[in-house]
Amino acid sequence: MDAVAGSDAAAARPDTFLAVAGWRCPKGSPVPWRFHTPLPLMACGCNERRVMRERPIVVFDVNETLLDLDAIRPVFERIFNDPAALRLWFAHLITYSEALTLSGVYVPFTDIGGAVLRMLAATRDITISDADTAELTDRFAAMPPHPEVPAALRRLHDHGFRTPNKVRG
Repeated sequence: MDAVAGSDAAAARPDTFLAVAGWRCPKGSPVPWRFHTPLPLMACGCNERRVMRERPIVVFDVNETLLDLDAIRPVFERIFNDPAALRLWFAHLITYSEALTLSGVYVPFTDIGGAVLRMLAATRDITISDADTAELTDRFAAMPPHPEVPAALRRLHDHGFRTPNKVRG
């Protein structure tokens, strides 16, 4: 997160750049963005510089990247009594979410989460109640951001970046 949000160490170096993946100048050189300029400048390997008219965009995944999954850990500790269960569940959740998204089928993320919870439990001969899935859904909906996220997003915004977030695998 430091390189993206402009860590204190990076902010102390006025020559710090943030490379925005996929952005190129008209001649094909990579385009870095200066953090310390009030209006983002484009400067590339061909030495062309110009003021950007639109603010650059940085997109983050929300779940786990911005939001702290530890908020749902108690559900997994109570049901599975296995610290690895949360990570396994989340990996399957992302896999199934991505598969559904790519196939053009919309299913609410929390519904996929409940189904994956039941699938994981079935592999361990554990029965999941409706109350279990409701607790997971409630905790998932209330996940707090990681402690550094609000300040990092503010810093990006203050430096001219827009930060839409990706909420689907």
